[in-house]
Amino acid sequence: RVTGARWRSAVVAFLFALHPLHVESVAWVAERKDVLSGLFFFLALWAYLLYVERPGIRRYLLLMAAVSCGLASKPMLVTLPLILLLLDLWPLRRARSCGGKETFGRLIWEKAPVFALVSCLALVTFFAQRGVGAVATLDKYPLSLRLQNAVVSYVIYIVKTVWPSGLAVIYPYPALPVWEVAGSAAILIGLTWLALQQRYKRAYFTVGWFWYLAMLLPVIGLVQVGSQSRADRYMYLPMAGIGLIVAWGGWELLERRPQWKRAAPALAVAAIVACAVVTWIQLGYWSGTEPLFQHALAVTERNAVAHLKLAELYLEQNRFDEARGHAVEAARLDPVSAEARLDLGTALAKLGRNGEAVSEFRNAVTLQPENARTHLELSMELPRVGQAGEALREARVAVQLGGDDAISHNNLGNALAAGGDFKEAIPEFNEAIRWEPDNARFHYNLGVALGQADQVKEAAAAFREAVRLDPSMATAHFNLGTALVMQDQLDEGIAQIEEALRLNPSLPGAQQSLEYAKSLKNGTAK
Repeated sequence: RVTGARWRSAVVAFLFALHPLHVESVAWVAERKDVLSGLFFFLALWAYLLYVERPGIRRYLLLMAAVSCGLASKPMLVTLPLILLLLDLWPLRRARSCGGKETFGRLIWEKAPVFALVSCLALVTFFAQRGVGAVATLDKYPLSLRLQNAVVSYVIYIVKTVWPSGLAVIYPYPALPVWEVAGSAAILIGLTWLALQQRYKRAYFTVGWFWYLAMLLPVIGLVQVGSQSRADRYMYLPMAGIGLIVAWGGWELLERRPQWKRAAPALAVAAIVACAVVTWIQLGYWSGTEPLFQHALAVTERNAVAHLKLAELYLEQNRFDEARGHAVEAARLDPVSAEARLDLGTALAKLGRNGEAVSEFRNAVTLQPENARTHLELSMELPRVGQAGEALREARVAVQLGGDDAISHNNLGNALAAGGDFKEAIPEFNEAIRWEPDNARFHYNLGVALGQADQVKEAAAAFREAVRLDPSMATAHFNLGTALVMQDQLDEGIAQIEEALRLNPSLPGAQQSLEYAKSLKNGTAK
């Protein structure tokens, strides 16, 4: 609508719709915010066009509404006011420098409310991300490394747009050789100089190039969020700037070479079909966690995150030896990763290598002494190597550090009970139940502690709740039956012990308890 160039616009639209770099934004459910923000981004451009055609407060409010919704979807749209200024240069040509009526200062002032809105949200987003630890410190990623990575990434994104191969869900920070940084910087400076030189003759190139630079700026890595060096999803909207250059530049080339016009439609269709095919292949990697991260390992180097994610997946699938292998590699590539040590310790524990597991959990505690989970995992493993006293200390630390959850309190209760302190264990089990009232194991643990504390009636109630929540728990039936027999509720007690034996005929002590309960009922007990 704004350019009147239907087919050139269609080329940009098809590239946007079918390019493989956009698979991540659509296939990954957590990144659907890209799609939503993209919707409001283009609605904002449309609203701005309506305002330019007929200025008025209602149309400006429509623009502000679209910008607000876009920012609420994803803060990456903070550079949207710059895109509006670029459109003023071309194709709207509102600025005096390109034949329009408005001064550049007037155009900036016109967008002051939009600039104010995005500035406020940028600050809120930064402090929110930093508050949850998502913003990496300069210790981990020095500013010099970030600048080098940003320069190289700008060029890599262009290369991936033209030749989308080796796409991955996570790209680790690479070791950047000087020649690569210097070469990328030269390319960026050269293209930027060319864009400035062509601002009158080929304004589409200037707008497309600065569209690309501006839209990528918030996520280029100068403010590092996460551990990735770059991400395919970051190209969701910046690619439109490259598309402008390709479509209008290609059209200009055809105008100069009319003999190529017959072949142009076939070439355009071939390029779009090629994008669709590669996109279909790329979608296949998103069919599951395993193919996604295995592919990442195949197309990247030294990818600790991919190894870590595969280790976590294999732990969930009880593939402990494979999990151990990936955790070892993750720990080797990222020696300061407490998560890798935790996964390695868990895999070793499942493989029966308890001493090695304890060693890895200790490493995790050393790396992150303020992390409640590291102390929790260590405390759960220490009893298996006969260190119950230290296990209790670690369990207390886990709760004190903010392990205010069911597992931490249940674990502390178990550690207290193992040391014979059943009365102190009871409140911990009750706290675990408060967090997860439907966990049968927590009720069972509470019942055992109550029984050991001679609170038989309360123990029976806890075991009864455990049986209700998990009727297949033979030990809960057995202990409930025993508690009932102790309260002279012989018929129900016998029934519960019989159910325990039905579920587990070899349950230790159950047969003897059943015979004793029956003898009490028959009056033949000695």
